[in-house]
Amino acid sequence: VESEAFHLKKGEKDFWFSLSMHPVVNSEGRFTHWVAIAHDVSEQTKAQFKLEYKSRLLAAIAEVNSNFLQLDDPILALDRCFQLVGEAVFADRAYYFQNYENSDGDAFCSQRLEWNSGKFLPQIDNKLLQEIPMTMIQEFGKPLTLNQRFSTIVSNLPESEFKSLLVETSVKSILVLPIFVKDSFHGFIGFDDCQSERTWNDDEISFLKTIAANMAIAIERAQAVTKVKLAYE
Repeated sequence: VESEAFHLKKGEKDFWFSLSMHPVVNSEGRFTHWVAIAHDVSEQTKAQFKLEYKSRLLAAIAEVNSNFLQLDDPILALDRCFQLVGEAVFADRAYYFQNYENSDGDAFCSQRLEWNSGKFLPQIDNKLLQEIPMTMIQEFGKPLTLNQRFSTIVSNLPESEFKSLLVETSVKSILVLPIFVKDSFHGFIGFDDCQSERTWNDDEISFLKTIAANMAIAIERAQAVTKVKLAYE
C-alpha cells in the first residue's frame, strides 16, 4: 500500500514523507502484521511547490500585462489587478503611492490605491498615509530614489516615526519597489505581510519588480497619449 506525501514540522523545518506498507505473513500463510517504510520526499515536494508557485506568478504577470494593455488609465489598470498580485505573493496589503512636490519644491507622497486581504484593517482612508513628507520615510525613501528596492522585518528597524507607523498598521514585514518614469522617481508599490516576519524570496521580488516596471511603462505611455491630445487641442 502506497500513501500520498504527508507533512511534518520540526521546529522551523518542514518535512514531507510518503509511506509504503507491506503485509507480512507467517510460514502458514497467515497475515501477522504490517511493515511500514517511510520515504523522505521533502526535496521533491519542495521542488514541486516551487515550480507551481513560479507558474502562478507567471500567470499573474500575463493577466497584469493584459490589464495595462487594455486600459488607457494605468491607475485603473493597477487597481483592477492588485488583488491578483497581492494574492499571488500571499501579501496582506498591496498599495501604490504617488510622489509630488509642493510649490516650495518639498517632496511628498500620498497613497492612491490599496488592496487588502480582509484579515487586517485597510489603510486607504488613513490620513497619516496622505501628504507624507519624504523626509519622514528616509529609511526606505533613500534606496527607492536610487531605484533600489526596500525590504525589511519591521522589528529589526530602529525606533523612528516610520517604524511607529508600520507598527500601528500591524505590518511585520514589508517590501517596497520604486516606479521610475523617464528616469524620474514617480512613486512606488508596496506589499505588507501582517502575519509573519517574512523574508521575501527571489521569485517574489523578481515578480513584483516586473509589475513595477510594467506600471512605469503604462504611466509613460499614458503621459505620451495625453501630450499628443493636448498638442491637437
